[in-house]
Amino acid sequence: MICEIGSEFWTACTPLNGKGIGELLPSGMQVHYTLSGRTSLELILQDILLQKHVQKAYLPSYCCHTMIEPFVSKGIQVLFYDVVFRDNGIDFVFCEDNECDVIFMMDFFGFCNHKTAKVAASQKAKGKCMIYDATHAMFCRDLDYSSYNYVFGSFRKWFGINAGFCAKNDIWIDFPLLSQNSEYTDLRNKAFDQKQEYMLSKSVEKKVFLGAFSQAEKQLETDY
Repeated sequence: MICEIGSEFWTACTPLNGKGIGELLPSGMQVHYTLSGRTSLELILQDILLQKHVQKAYLPSYCCHTMIEPFVSKGIQVLFYDVVFRDNGIDFVFCEDNECDVIFMMDFFGFCNHKTAKVAASQKAKGKCMIYDATHAMFCRDLDYSSYNYVFGSFRKWFGINAGFCAKNDIWIDFPLLSQNSEYTDLRNKAFDQKQEYMLSKSVEKKVFLGAFSQAEKQLETDY
């Protein structure tokens, strides 16, 4: 078998480390499965806006542009707090006296900063709506979600699975029944199969499955 670093997973490659996906979900919250992490965030913002008017959101400066777009598309002003790299790892510089209605928090690369939960508790006590992106921290032990109104994540960052989840610590106001995006998922499943053949040193060129993954990402950009 070929050994490579990075890129996408492939068929039958799901490193669960003995866990089922259900064990990775926040307990005590109402959970829905979604197409992607971006889909989850979109649905979370829809739910928030049914309850309150939101003018500003506070996001980490180190986050994917796909996490910013759902806020901007809804006319919410986005402000950023700095994420910094220090000798002891990744840290962030957070202004406690911010004027934002929604606070978006996350940990990075499987390392959970104890300060994240502490800041979240302080902000929630001030009446802020708290969102936590659990994608990077999905395998961290003893994560405390009690200070968050919403938690979401993307499974596809860890497994060969086309899915994400979103969770709320209360009842969703009007959660829509989502239709399947079969064109997107079928294309990614095909790419998983092609990469499986490639990893087994069979007659599939790398550019074939890379092209399929790229095409799927373009579809997700326009319809998530």
